Amino acid sequence: MIVDELVDRYFEDFAAKTMTAELREMQRLGISTMNIAQFRKAVHEGRPPSERPYALKNPDWLFGLAREAEKEAVFVQLRDKYNDARARTADTAEAVIWRRIPNG
Repeated sequence: MIVDELVDRYFEDFAAKTMTAELREMQRLGISTMNIAQFRKAVHEGRPPSERPYALKNPDWLFGLAREAEKEAVFVQLRDKYNDARARTADTAEAVIWRRIPNG
């Protein structure tokens, strides 16, 4: 997936010297809510950087990475599909009718 590739490449190039620095960068970007214990566990389990945060929380940052990787067009198409799917999900959620089940 393009997002995984972009995130993994960014944090490979970021080359944080410590796990704490890498986590702080993810928190600065607004893509991680992990604490250091959770982050260390994920690293020790061998999870790649793309599986540690939720990168879609910062689409502007991802767009910048895609532009630098010359994958802007592909990213824009995927972002548009993602936004459409989220909108459809929201519309469906609003259409759900709640009824009370009668006792008895």
